[in-house]
Amino acid sequence: MNRHVHPQPTAGKSLCSVSLVVLIAWAASAGCGNGGRVPPSDVAAAEALVQESFTAWQAGSPVRELANGRPPVYVADDWWHAGFELDDFQIEGNGELVGTNVRVTVTLNGTHPKLGKQRITQPFLVTTIPALTIAREDR
Repeated sequence: MNRHVHPQPTAGKSLCSVSLVVLIAWAASAGCGNGGRVPPSDVAAAEALVQESFTAWQAGSPVRELANGRPPVYVADDWWHAGFELDDFQIEGNGELVGTNVRVTVTLNGTHPKLGKQRITQPFLVTTIPALTIAREDR
């Protein structure tokens, strides 16, 4: 059965963000001298990256500020791009290695500009090598 999915208005931005994250990770790993294989990300560093990045989100920083930082952090999250106001967040449990990424599950509480008050628990895939990236696992 074919299912047709109609993207939300922010889907183009999200797709571009995810494509950018994938492209950067691929390009950075292209000549690494280990046969092109990317080493696994560090779990503790991934958790710290989520903590630091989401604290910036909670403080009202636009996602582009992280991408312009030193080092840059690339985030693919529809809600952050759409202007979701993050009131608080909680990292649930410990991160776990999934391939070369780390899955970090986070509960987000805040206000979505179109959906109103929201509380969701969402897994994110995080890389710390070769680039710093955070993407919703459902993307």
